[in-house]
Order: sequence, then structure tokens, then C-alpha cells
Amino acid sequence: MKRIRLWKKVSAIMLAASLAAGLSACGSSSASTAASAAESKTASAAASTAASAAASAAASTAASTAASSADTGETKTIKIYSNKVEIDEGLKTLTAAYTKEHPNIQFEVESTSNDFYTGLKAKFASDSAPDLFTIQGYSDVMTWQSHLADLSDESWTGDMLDAAKSIIQTDDGKIYAFPLAVEGSAYMYNKDYFEKAGVTTMPTTPDELKAAIQKVKDANVCAYPLIENYAEYYQPANFFLNYAFAAQDDPLALIKQLNEGTADLKNNKYFQEFADFLTLEATLCDNSTTTDFNTQTSNFASGQAAMTFGGNWAQPTLDAVDPNLNCALTPVPVFSDASKNDKIYISGTYWGVNKDSEALPEVKEFLNWLAKDAEGQKGITTTMQLIPGFSTFSADTSAMGALGKDVAKYVEEGKVLGIYSAYYPDGGLETLGNEVCKFIAGKETRDEFLDAIQTEWKSLVG
Repeated sequence: MKRIRLWKKVSAIMLAASLAAGLSACGSSSASTAASAAESKTASAAASTAASAAASAAASTAASTAASSADTGETKTIKIYSNKVEIDEGLKTLTAAYTKEHPNIQFEVESTSNDFYTGLKAKFASDSAPDLFTIQGYSDVMTWQSHLADLSDESWTGDMLDAAKSIIQTDDGKIYAFPLAVEGSAYMYNKDYFEKAGVTTMPTTPDELKAAIQKVKDANVCAYPLIENYAEYYQPANFFLNYAFAAQDDPLALIKQLNEGTADLKNNKYFQEFADFLTLEATLCDNSTTTDFNTQTSNFASGQAAMTFGGNWAQPTLDAVDPNLNCALTPVPVFSDASKNDKIYISGTYWGVNKDSEALPEVKEFLNWLAKDAEGQKGITTTMQLIPGFSTFSADTSAMGALGKDVAKYVEEGKVLGIYSAYYPDGGLETLGNEVCKFIAGKETRDEFLDAIQTEWKSLVG
């Protein structure tokens, strides 16, 4: 029952944000949205019989094709392009297990955290597109929809958590992505180092963070009391910039204002405090503008750093370096009001399927194995140590370690907020993330930085 309550809380929180997002993204009134939804449902019901017959025929063809490749001994290769380098080894272990069961299916796994979307665009442009690729949510679905296979008729869609489904479901109710994981993000910290430094209570405000990091520095327990990655755009844009949005009374209303060019970020309290927090981090970190994701994570895993930003997705990497690392998650104290800081952020990671893949039936069979087969489910929860986006099986918290347990605890307590980066305009992650990195490097004042975010956003919207 505890697991059921936990997932109900995730679903309620993220579904509410996503429903509100649907209103904002469409740029229409409540009445218009309601009417559109009613029309959609009516049209869906009217087309149900015909669609059912077509879907049945398509499923039969896909199954026949997959069976045919197995019967004839034809080898198919599924290419996966992922931005989750922290699960690269786990993913390769999982795909190897699948190949062992299905000898005619091979995999090519490529994982990168650096310029992922630039690389993805290049792959599609050069006729080397992957069969499966990471997408982050609704905005990515809209951006890549012309390349995405419609997965609405796959049997596992009925097992998706409402929260996981609502983030990527289109206005007409279509599903274009597979929910690989639900994740939580916050500061990761070495409990032993903070204890040795005499920090008995984790910081809840920027001033407390400054004092705590100074104690760790004075204790000389490691090389880097705090280490962060401001050499690459992804983490600053996808996670840190999100703090300023999530703190708003109505985040989606502000996003609407940015889309319309009417926002005023340099006079927005939470964006001001967010910028001040970035300035603080820049003073507390060494070499943050030259530290990439791999350096950041490996330094924490090896005990060279006492604290860094991360989440439960990092557990396999940490375990590979030091399975006995005594670590935990604590919220990032961005704002002066401590009550604003007592939460972690929940996001989803999805796989899109290339609709033009030469191995499309085999890809769908692989996804069905992950969602429905006990070994596939174990690959998600134990091998990759992820929290699944399905209601039919649960996270293996004993396998995912301390960080996963902390995420589960915050979810159970209802202390979670959503990620709004899914509503950035196309190109927003890279453009806005680079602006954060520029500010951290001291190349802009606070007002210049906030004006630049606003200007770049409007430029991307067009």
C-alpha cells in the first residue's frame, strides 16, 4: 500500500502541472480548451471501430515481421542514442541480456551528455538516425513528432503512471514515447565528510550553505567541498534554471508571458534570488566553468568532492567507483525563504521511436519486453537502478541504493516539484544553458543575465 500511495502522490503532483501546461501551451481560454477536449473525445469515439480494425492489422503485420526475422535468422540492429551517460553500462548490460534471449537482435548504444540535441539533429540530417533516442517531455515530442512512431496502441501504454503519461501525451491523446524512468534531483553529499566537518544539519538557505561549505573546507576532508558542472549547458538549463520557474506562484503563466514577450525577469523576485544563488555557487566552487559532467560525477564518486548536484540516476556510477560511498540527497537551498527549499525535483526520461526505423517491429518488441516481461522490468529497476514510469511494477530501492531511497522518501512526503524545462522553446536547453554558464563565468551582470534569458527566449519562440 505504501508504494501505491507513493505513486499516487507523484501522479497527482505531476499531472496537475501537466494539465495546466496544456492550457498554457495551447494559448487558449479555459472554455476553448474544454471544447477542444470534448471534440477530441467525440471524434475519438466515432473513429474507434475503424481505428481498432486498422490497429489490429498493423499489430498483426508488426508481429509477423518480427517473427519472420527470427525464423529466417535475419539479424537486426537497434541503435540507441541516449543522453544518460550514467546508465550507459547498465543499458549495455540490459541489451546484452536481451540479445542472449533474442540472438537475431543486436544493439548499438551511444551515450553522451555533451551537445546531445545537436548530435541528434546531425544524425537525422546525415541519414544515420537512431532507432531509439532520448526525449525529455512534451516540448521534445512537439519538436520531433515528425520522426516519432505513434505508440498509442502498444499494450504497455495502459500501464503508464498518469504522471508519466501526461508529460508526453499530445492534445489528441496520442503517445509518442516510452517512459524509461522517473527521477529525482537535488544536491548529493558525502555524509561522512559533512559529519567530520561538524555539519549536523543540512543547509536550508544560501547563507547556511555558505557556512556549511566553509566548515567542510576548513576541515580539509577532500579536495573540493562543492563541485559543479558549468562547462556544459544541459545541467544548468534543465535543472538549475528550473528552480526559478518552479518557485513562481504560477510557473506556466510566466512561461506564457515569456512566449508573448511580456515577462520582466530582472524584476522577478525568484529570478533575482536564483541569479544571486548562481553567484554564490561560483564563489564556493573551484573550476566550475571547466568542469564537465564526467569530471563532476567522478570526483564525487571517488571521494574528491563533498557535494555536487545530481540525483538517483547517478547511483550506478557511484557504485561502480565506491559501492560503500556513504551519500544522500538534500534539497538545493536556492532561496532566502527556507520553506521554498524543502523540496526535490521530479522529472521523466523517455525514449522516442524512429517511425522510419528498419527495425521498427523489433524495437516495439524490445519495449514490450521492458514493460511486460519480468526480466525486462528487472533491467529497469535493478540493472539500471531506475524508478519505472509504470504502475505495474515498482522501484527496487534496495538495488538503487541510498539516493533512490531518498527520492522515494521525498515523494512519499509530498515534497516534490515538477521540471518545467519541457516547456522551453525548441533550442532552449542549449541557448539558455549557455547563458547560465556565461553568467557563472562573470561575463554578465545580474540584470544583463536576466535580460538575456528573456531576449533569447523570445528569439527562439520567433
